[in-house]
Amino acid sequence: MNPLFQLVKSILRARMTKVFLGIFSVMFIGGLLVLYFERVARTPDFTNVWNAMWWALVTMTTVGYGDIVPHSVGGRVVGILVMFAGVSLVSLLTATISSIFVAQKIREGQGLEQIRLEGHAIICGWNMHAVKIVDSLIRLRPAGDLHVVLINDLPEEQINDILYKYRDIEMKFVRGDYTREVVLERANVGKAEAVIVIPDMAHDDPRTADERTILATLAIKGISQQIRVIAFLRDRENWTHLKRTNVDEIVVSDEFGGYLLASNVLEPGVPQAVRELLDPVTDRNLHRRPVPRELLGKTFSDVFQHFYEKQNEIAIGLYTEEETISVLDFLSADTSALDAFIKQKLEESGHVEAQEEQLVRVNINPPKEYGVGENDYIIVIGK
Repeated sequence: MNPLFQLVKSILRARMTKVFLGIFSVMFIGGLLVLYFERVARTPDFTNVWNAMWWALVTMTTVGYGDIVPHSVGGRVVGILVMFAGVSLVSLLTATISSIFVAQKIREGQGLEQIRLEGHAIICGWNMHAVKIVDSLIRLRPAGDLHVVLINDLPEEQINDILYKYRDIEMKFVRGDYTREVVLERANVGKAEAVIVIPDMAHDDPRTADERTILATLAIKGISQQIRVIAFLRDRENWTHLKRTNVDEIVVSDEFGGYLLASNVLEPGVPQAVRELLDPVTDRNLHRRPVPRELLGKTFSDVFQHFYEKQNEIAIGLYTEEETISVLDFLSADTSALDAFIKQKLEESGHVEAQEEQLVRVNINPPKEYGVGENDYIIVIGK
């Protein structure tokens, strides 16, 4: 069937369309009838069709300006009918518009509405870490620039409590299984700035939580390889499987617990300092800053001095993202059978990914003479 015909058919079937057609029909027919009766009676007010339509519209909406009034018996009978029909149709129009907004609000509250946000952060799943994640996002970005979308299957009462708690930021909710593309697309994942995948401990079996994280990452990357995905793992043994999904960053549960416990014994003060730097409610945290243009090509010693003196921040290292050169880049651009065969075998072997990856390097406390380049960001301790 023709898509245009389907669109017209769906519009004609809409309740709002039927109400508008009813209003215009009563206005048109009523205006013509009153014009006929008033012309027969030779009254001066109804001189043309536009005057008659104006009278019908004013009468239907119960405004009643009184600038044009029918004087004949037939015209007044038509006026009575237009009044009753107008009151009914206008009331029906108001009720229809109200029901549309109420239904939209209900769907939004139930997490069934399409998200229209762009540049938002999506949190897939919910557990005890989720509140800390949202609190940290609020701490690191001004509330006016922060847009968060939650995807989970929490009870409606719990979701309402979460939305009320974070009412100062723009937070939306999508109900559903975050491993399904249709649910992710409803959250407008293709236009998101980043996606955080955490185990949904309310429903996920701890033994299979990492499997759902891997499936969710595959679904997200299937929509777009450009989406930045940060995934949380419970078991470090699943690191390799998750890395094959082309995930951007992996956080492992209790990854530094052993080190912090040992440091409490051998180097007291270090764990407390780490906790202070990572706590979003403190005044001093780790941040990433772009390199000021005047410092490009300068040494790390110059960068340290600049941030310490000008911004009262301590530069402790560098963060760099560089594009790697894939073996696939050396294949020809044509679609020969040999190139296709080589590409397929390389991808099946797991040694080469079809997409270019970002090489991430973190250089903590580099040498003083280290030259700072355009691809570098400065890691600082600051507000």
